[in-house]
Amino acid sequence: MAAAAKSPPASPGSDESIPMTTVGIDPEKASTDFGEAPDGGVRAWTVAAGAGFISFSALGFANSFGIFQQYYMTHQLQHESEDKVAWIGSIAAFLQFAAGAVGGPLFDRYGAWILRPAALLYLFAIMMVSICTEYWHFMLAQGVLMGTAMGLLTFPSLAALSQHFEKKRAAALGVAISGSSIGGVVIPIALSRMLTKSSLGFGWTVRIIGFIMLPLLAFACVAVTARLPPRPTTFFIKAAFKQVEYNLLIIAMFFLILGMFTPLFFIPTYAVSRGMDETLASYLLAIINGASTFGRIIPGVLADKFGPFNMLLLAGLTNGIVILCLNTAKSTAGSLVEHM
Repeated sequence: MAAAAKSPPASPGSDESIPMTTVGIDPEKASTDFGEAPDGGVRAWTVAAGAGFISFSALGFANSFGIFQQYYMTHQLQHESEDKVAWIGSIAAFLQFAAGAVGGPLFDRYGAWILRPAALLYLFAIMMVSICTEYWHFMLAQGVLMGTAMGLLTFPSLAALSQHFEKKRAAALGVAISGSSIGGVVIPIALSRMLTKSSLGFGWTVRIIGFIMLPLLAFACVAVTARLPPRPTTFFIKAAFKQVEYNLLIIAMFFLILGMFTPLFFIPTYAVSRGMDETLASYLLAIINGASTFGRIIPGVLADKFGPFNMLLLAGLTNGIVILCLNTAKSTAGSLVEHM
């Protein structure tokens, strides 16, 4: 068991000098030992369930920042500007993806165990948010610490899921990411009810959300496993950035995600400024995330048939048109229809 498995043939433009080897695998038996991705089965769908729970806990919480934005503007951070408060969620969203650039290679090298310290870090960050009182407290706990933990949770779990699916990969990823839609429904409603309709206060409201996530993340840490063994490769493959198509994809996704996440921070506050009831405005995020459940699963299924870039183009154009039309709603009913 001292031999090393050969890597798959290098794709055009890849760095062929980087050995993609794995200690402990006989190169003659590598293909037969691992074979093709199962594209289903108990183990594969268990990994999908674990990735879905991570999406529920991490991305679902991130999608709920609009509730925090609205609450902070009338409580702890009422003397700060809306833009300054929004930087908390912006930093968290940035680090969520930036940390993924580290979480992905860590998963390649060490496997799914990286989820365990990341889950502990994430729960610790939530508990720290519950005791924050100053702007810099929130920036460190909810912005920096939580954003980093989300990236170290989300991307390794999706990488593990990709190892178990090939032909149905887009559909499986859609199912897993739909957990963020469910979390984006449950968490905003729970936050709104506990913050405005109970005597729990901010601290215990956030802690209760953390306790809800605890068993979900515990299950995910056990359920999400890698199908392939760790690979002691170069941490970052520089050759990938020499491909024009790859760099164009990165730029396109940067602007797409920028346009998708930014409105989520301001939707409740914007709705209140247009005369909507504060309680109803807090439910807008839940409505958006609930409707997006279908928008995460169905395009994933269609992407396996028509191609992921075609579906991405359609989704990006639709999202841009809807955002441009937000200002045309003149009534509460119109706002509700647009946000669905």
